[in-house]
Amino acid sequence: MRKNETSPRKKQAEKRRTAKQIVKRVLFIGCTILVLLTSVIAGAAFGFIDNSTDLIAQEYNLEFSSVVYYTDEETGQPIEYDRMHADQNRIWVDLENTPEMLRNAFIAIEDERFEEHKGVDWKRTLSAVIGYIFKGNNSHGGSTITQQLIKNVTGENQRSPIRKIQEIIRALNLEQKMSKDRIIEMYMNTIYLGQGCHGVQTASNVYYSKDVSQLSLAECASIAGITQYPSKYDPLLNYEAHKEKQELVLGKMLELGYISQEEHDSAVAEPLKLIKGTAKVETSKIQSYYTDQIIIDVMNDLMTRNKMTESEATKALFKGGLKIYANVDPKVQEAMEAVFENNQNFPGSGDNKPQAAMVVMDPYTGQVKGIVGGRGEKVGNRVLNRATQSLRQPGSSIKPLAVYAPAIDAMLITLLK
Repeated sequence: MRKNETSPRKKQAEKRRTAKQIVKRVLFIGCTILVLLTSVIAGAAFGFIDNSTDLIAQEYNLEFSSVVYYTDEETGQPIEYDRMHADQNRIWVDLENTPEMLRNAFIAIEDERFEEHKGVDWKRTLSAVIGYIFKGNNSHGGSTITQQLIKNVTGENQRSPIRKIQEIIRALNLEQKMSKDRIIEMYMNTIYLGQGCHGVQTASNVYYSKDVSQLSLAECASIAGITQYPSKYDPLLNYEAHKEKQELVLGKMLELGYISQEEHDSAVAEPLKLIKGTAKVETSKIQSYYTDQIIIDVMNDLMTRNKMTESEATKALFKGGLKIYANVDPKVQEAMEAVFENNQNFPGSGDNKPQAAMVVMDPYTGQVKGIVGGRGEKVGNRVLNRATQSLRQPGSSIKPLAVYAPAIDAMLITLLK
C-alpha cells in the first residue's frame, strides 16, 4: 500500500516541478524579449551605439579592384585587359546594371519581407530569440539584408545578445537614412561569394565569365544561393550541393511570385555552364610590362596632380576601384612577349647574354601599343623595365630616325644606294 500511496505523490511533485520549469522558461523568454525591445527603443530614442552614418562613409573605404581597359578596334568598346586588387577582388556595379531577377533572388532566399520591414524583421527576430534560448547556436539566424550589410561592412559578426542589439539599432537607423534600392545595391556589392569574389560582378566574371547584366535567371539563382555558406555551395567545388541550393532559391522565388511556374521549370532544367573566368586575378599572377608601366604612370599622376602621398596613391590604385583606359593592343603585346621569351631569337653565348627591350607605337597617334622590358620569361611584377627605366645613350640606334629616314624622305638615298 505504501508504494501505491507514494506513487501519486511523486507524480504530483513531478507535475509541480514541470509546471515551475515551464513558468520559468516563459518568464525568461518574456524578460528577454522585454529587454530586447526596451534596448531597441532606448537606442532608437537616444541614438546610442549607432554608427549608420559611419557605415555609409565606409562604403567608400571598401576594397574595390581597379580595372585596366583597352579599346576593341572592331566595336570601339572598352574591354578588360587586366585587374589590380589587394586582398579583395571586388568590382562595383550599379543597381540599374544589375538584373532585377538577381535582386529578387537575394530577397527571396535571404529576406523575403525586405520591402516591408524597416530594417528588422521582428517576426523572424523573435523566432530566432526563442530558438537561441532553447537551441543555442544551432538556432536559425534572424538577420535581414540590412543587418547583413552592416556585418559585411563593419566585419562585426560575433554571436552575442549585445552585438545583436547593436546590429538591430544600426539597421533601424540605417533604413531611415538610406533607400531600399541603395541598401540592396550596397549589399550585392559587399557580399562574399566564394573563390575570392566580393560582390556579384566579380562572382559573375569568375563563375560564368560574363558581365552581371548578362546573367540568366538560372545563373542569378545560382549566385544568390552561394551566400549563406560560400564554401559549402561553391559551384566549382561542390556542384551537387550548389545545384540543390540553386533550385531551393528558384522554388522560393516561385512561392513569392517573383517568377512563373514556366520560368521556374525552365531555369531548373537549364544547365549551369560554369566557366572559371579569367577575371579572378591571383596575387601571384605575373602581369605584363605594360601593366607595370601603367602602375608607375598612374601612381605618379595621383601624387602630382591629386597631391597624394605614395601610400594614399597606392591605396587608391589597388583598393579604389579605378577605371583605367589604356592604349595597349593585346595582340601586339602578346606577339612581342612571345618573341622576347624565345631565347633562340637572341644569338649569343656565355654568361653575359645580350639584353633587349622594345616599345611599339602607332606612328600616327603616338599611342603606345606594347612594351617589353627584357628578354626571357618575366619572373615578377614591377621588375626592371629596360624599355622605360634603363636610360642609355642612343648610339647608332638613333641613325634610322635622325639620318636615314630624312635622307630617304628627301630622296637622297634609296634602298639600293
